[in-house]
Amino acid sequence: MNLDTLETIIEIAKFVVPPVLTLIATFLVTKYKYHKDGPKDKREVAYNRFYYPIYILVHEKYRKNHKDNYENIIAEIRPRLLKYRKYLNGSTVKSFTDFSTNKYKHKAYRNFVNNIYDHNSKLRRELGYLESNIFDIFKYGGNYNIGLLIVLIGTSSVYILIILNSICIQYHWDTKFLLKIIVFFLIIIVLGALLIIYEFIVRNVLLFIEYMKNKIKK
Repeated sequence: MNLDTLETIIEIAKFVVPPVLTLIATFLVTKYKYHKDGPKDKREVAYNRFYYPIYILVHEKYRKNHKDNYENIIAEIRPRLLKYRKYLNGSTVKSFTDFSTNKYKHKAYRNFVNNIYDHNSKLRRELGYLESNIFDIFKYGGNYNIGLLIVLIGTSSVYILIILNSICIQYHWDTKFLLKIIVFFLIIIVLGALLIIYEFIVRNVLLFIEYMKNKIKK
């Protein structure tokens, strides 16, 4: 990558990165403020009566033998879902409906389980339960979360370095060292993105293989 190409990338990033980071920051602050100040009673019902019990059900009771117990899982979840439906996120109801009516259960079940994991974790944070911090996610979070974290850190670092580079240019200071650091973080961002893509591809390939195995058995 020559100097002119890098400077062109920096000029483009000056216009692209700030609004993206501002949008993300605004979203996170607004979301945090709403959940911090908003009423918790309905979320407590959703967490205590549905999401946490179902999380235990799919994560512990049927974690290793779910393939042979889809009908039992549906039978255990459906009454609870009907009873507490008004407290649940619409995506949870839809993913369960897809799971319970889909002929090919495995993929639909994984989608439902992921939905339960996501909302259970979200409600835990909102209600003040202990939850993984950013370092726990990096250490134990798997390739997707690690890749996402790398991209976020890399993007923020590049933005800060671009600002410093602009200041150096304004005062006619040498920017070669900063440009090398920017290249380094751009490479880090690419590696993080590749890690996310790799995890996505592997996950879907495994699901496809599992689907084909089940189809062949039938």
